[in-house]
Amino acid sequence: MANHRTSTNFVVNVGRQPHSPVSADGNVKGSPFEHPDQKKSPPGATNGCSVYGFAARRYDAAAAAASSKLPILVLQGERDFQVTRADYDGWVKALGGRANAKLKLYPGLNHLFERGEGAPRPAEYETPGLHVAAEVVSDVAAFVTARQH
Repeated sequence: MANHRTSTNFVVNVGRQPHSPVSADGNVKGSPFEHPDQKKSPPGATNGCSVYGFAARRYDAAAAAASSKLPILVLQGERDFQVTRADYDGWVKALGGRANAKLKLYPGLNHLFERGEGAPRPAEYETPGLHVAAEVVSDVAAFVTARQH
């Protein structure tokens, strides 16, 4: 049980900046994801997800990660059409060469880390029987396990 708790704490802490405490409503104080007025959404927004999306557009995740001292794992499916190869190359540029950053591109995998062939398309996400590739699961497990000691 202690190892599970350690893993959970690790995963939670990776997503938070140490200087930005989480408020009671789950927002990270001072983060770009905290809308200045939670009661007032940007034009065209209909719910909290839209507020998040609006804020996420102004957030430079690669720059924030590059300035962080936390271990970072960046995984990318080569067949991903939602997060492109150019996006992955941006992560390589920001984090490449860092001892505590691991970046990996998986040939043949899509956005959900499922194996496929040909041009990727949204319909393949609904194909029954596809699963996250075992290699991805192993790589994530190895990354987390290595940081528990």
